[in-house]
Amino acid sequence: MKTRKPHEGAAPTKVSTEPIPEDEGSAVIALPAKDNASTHRTLDLTPYLGHGIDDWVWAGVTQLRTVLAGKTVTPATVANYCWCGLTYFFDFLIAAGLPCQPSNLEKKHLVAYIDWLKGHGDWAYGTQKSRYSFTKAVLVGLQHRQIVKGGKELYPANPFPGSNSGMTGATPLSTGERIRLAEAIRDDLIAIHKGQFEGFASQALVVHLLALAYRTGANTTPLLEMSRDCLKPHPFMPNM
Repeated sequence: MKTRKPHEGAAPTKVSTEPIPEDEGSAVIALPAKDNASTHRTLDLTPYLGHGIDDWVWAGVTQLRTVLAGKTVTPATVANYCWCGLTYFFDFLIAAGLPCQPSNLEKKHLVAYIDWLKGHGDWAYGTQKSRYSFTKAVLVGLQHRQIVKGGKELYPANPFPGSNSGMTGATPLSTGERIRLAEAIRDDLIAIHKGQFEGFASQALVVHLLALAYRTGANTTPLLEMSRDCLKPHPFMPNM
């Protein structure tokens, strides 16, 4: 009988589900400067303390620290969890007086939160949905740590129907605009290689990234978030 060759896969990645003890007692969370595309360097939830929702505030603080330490999302996403989701949920809890304990959260409370978001007519429908989605991401994390009870049944099904139907993408550049953009990038590249570029080194780097995005059609966001050590010498062309 033929012996089967054992297959040894990589060990599973261990993700901590425990709160991070660093800066315990502080509602201010420091964001790393590296790989942080947002303008935020700290997340301060201190103003929400003393309004009857302290347990929620501390649960949110520890969850944001846990997500940040897990490095499964970018610091910019963690900032969105805070400023585009959690703070609106806290505003709702304070306004509605519901509930002061995370363990008491029920589906009816989230239904009320959704109604509260929809009640702000000055917010676009897509904005209302995104604020709920960022809030839900934090709540799901709290469920994984068994701070919030329940499972998928806690969340209303499709609370923002048709939210994507009204969204339109950016208008593509016209042929003339594409030609002018390519010429501007070409002129800057020539100036850089001749040492005549009037700008900082960081601006010259952006020109190269824009040229790469233009040539390949790649999304500029991951390109602009790349760190310096991602650049390598070109294998065939010198000085590239």
